[in-house]
Amino acid sequence: VVSQLPVVLFFLGSLGSAASFAPAATPPSPHAQSTSRCPSLVSARRVKAKSVALTAAAVAPPSPGVPFRLAIVAAVACQGALQHGLQTGMLNVPQQAIASSLGISPTGVAFSAAVSIFCAGGLAGAQLAGGIAGNGRKKLLLSSGVFCTLGGLTQYASGLLATQGSVPAALGLLIAGRLIAGVGCGMATVGVPLYLGEIAPVDLRGALGSLNQLGICVGIFLAQAAGAAAAHCGVHWRFLLGMPAALGALTLATLPLLPETPSWSVTATGKAAAVGALQRLRPLGDGAIEAE
Repeated sequence: VVSQLPVVLFFLGSLGSAASFAPAATPPSPHAQSTSRCPSLVSARRVKAKSVALTAAAVAPPSPGVPFRLAIVAAVACQGALQHGLQTGMLNVPQQAIASSLGISPTGVAFSAAVSIFCAGGLAGAQLAGGIAGNGRKKLLLSSGVFCTLGGLTQYASGLLATQGSVPAALGLLIAGRLIAGVGCGMATVGVPLYLGEIAPVDLRGALGSLNQLGICVGIFLAQAAGAAAAHCGVHWRFLLGMPAALGALTLATLPLLPETPSWSVTATGKAAAVGALQRLRPLGDGAIEAE
């Protein structure tokens, strides 16, 4: 007990100091006294507050969720992210087959150049993307689709030449195709999240923005799965490297479905174009579109 006495004294002293610094109780204001003395005034204020809340709830539009048109537009725009994933993982599984067809080592400088040149193209494409996006977000997605299609066709031609014995030309086309595809994927890296962020409502901006990374991961998975299936079935690697060309052609064919983003339209072409883009993206009333 004696040993714990200083602790008890310190505790009591702290309570006393806290009480001394506590603010004094303020007397109720005359307004509060008058309100407490008049129950009818209190009930009238409660009824008024309830009517205001009901009016606000009636005016506020219900949350429509994810509109079908917005989902379709987002899926079409995400083809650029899917292209990025395909090109990233396309050379992993058929590495031995490609190196054997071209007469090079799978761990040598030539094959390493074919793999890494994709990153150099991506850097160049990302640098070019800003200037193209200033002329329209759709133009940036269109440019990305064109480069990815050309890159896939060039890589397919590389495999075709390899089957005919033109090994040096096939290696050169493979490196060139990877570079061209890298430019397109670099543009998609900038264009897809930019487009998704500008077409998304505020409450769905995070969900739609994450579709870019999801598309890249799905593309890598598809590249690995297609490579394993091709190796199992004995399909030549040129068809694998030509898959991005088919996806790029699909992107170019479906781009007319995309409206220009409202954010870019309102600054570049005027309010009427932005309202038209919003009407195509989600079925909101005129008041909600005007507010947005």
